[in-house]
Amino acid sequence: MPLPCSPALQASSPRTALHLRNVSPTGHTNTHTTIPLGILSILEEESMFPKATDKSFEEKLKTNHLGKSPNFIKPKPPKPGQAEAHFAIVHYAGTVPYNLTGWLEKNKDPLNDTVVDQMKKASNKLSVEIFLDHAGQSGAPDTGGKGGECTPDLASSSSSSFYQLQ
Repeated sequence: MPLPCSPALQASSPRTALHLRNVSPTGHTNTHTTIPLGILSILEEESMFPKATDKSFEEKLKTNHLGKSPNFIKPKPPKPGQAEAHFAIVHYAGTVPYNLTGWLEKNKDPLNDTVVDQMKKASNKLSVEIFLDHAGQSGAPDTGGKGGECTPDLASSSSSSFYQLQ
């Protein structure tokens, strides 16, 4: 459902020569368009399945993004001595190839308690907010939640905290 422009913006439109129109939150006029899961969300999802493999993760990424996102592309063939990339991302500074080997296993590693404690004490408010619910060495999370019940992986901790901030 498109969101209306604010009355203040509509009133200022004639003076600033802006042509305002109603815009949907996704930027699309078709409200039936679904947004594919992001790379970290797919990583988190695949990490939960014991039988998931690097290959199944790669296939899921390509199914969700290849040909659907201009920033997700097939990688170029590797140069001699380089590992083969499974996909490439077009960043602002250039195209970066990624090799998925071991991503699922690495994502299952729990966050180090010392690192969590340092992030909770950081001067950056976003870092503190992201790690607020993690127990760290102190045991219970700062929010009074149920600490120690499960150890989140990196993808789930980052993405869930990010979505809470939106």
